[in-house]
Amino acid sequence: MFDSATTQSTTGAQPNHIWVQPREIRDAAFRVLFSAGADPAEAHEGSLAVVRAEFDGHDSLELLLQLLDADWTAQQKPAQVISDTWQHGTLKELVGAPRNALRCALQMLDLASSSASGEICAVRIRNASIPMHLWNDLVIRRADLIQRPIIVVTYPANAEPVVLSGAENHTLIEGMGANSHLLYAEVSEGLLDEHSGADTTLVIMLPAVSPLDPSATQVPAQPLNVREENWNTIYRMSRKYLVPDS
Repeated sequence: MFDSATTQSTTGAQPNHIWVQPREIRDAAFRVLFSAGADPAEAHEGSLAVVRAEFDGHDSLELLLQLLDADWTAQQKPAQVISDTWQHGTLKELVGAPRNALRCALQMLDLASSSASGEICAVRIRNASIPMHLWNDLVIRRADLIQRPIIVVTYPANAEPVVLSGAENHTLIEGMGANSHLLYAEVSEGLLDEHSGADTTLVIMLPAVSPLDPSATQVPAQPLNVREENWNTIYRMSRKYLVPDS
């Protein structure tokens, strides 16, 4: 149930913004994703990412729409995994992935997380179009859960790579710098083919190191100042369906 008493208009602040509890955003996003075809676990993961997208930059609606722009009607079947090795560890390639950013991202993290704690594991996929807002939340929470540094690299065709790291709050393994761009450069050699003509995404799981600070991984349980139009759109979308609360 949504707690409408916790949603109040701002006064004397930014016009067309309202205060919304993170739980309300999470529950609304869960309803929308679940009704679209996500299973409860997928809808839960996606809804938490939507909350963080709002907390980080008022982008909850943008991310939710990106997650919905997927093939949710196809049979839920993971991509085929081809295992290989490279100079730093294990490489797992995903092929035949569904056109579904949330499912692809979760499968990549699950595969990388299954590696032994002392090894480096990379998971690669091409042309997945996974939003960075989604990666930002998934990487932060998964790195905290398994207490291992994670680096995500997206390499658009004919463009410079974008590096997202869940490693900055770790003490990294000996011989590797704390700068995620330098770290990525050290371990990703041979994994990115800039001449392939395809967008490439890498998830690199590093060996277990010092623990993360849990406070750095959580969205504060305080009302968020949300664009009223965006919140009204999300809320309307969520009320089209009757599904259980997350």
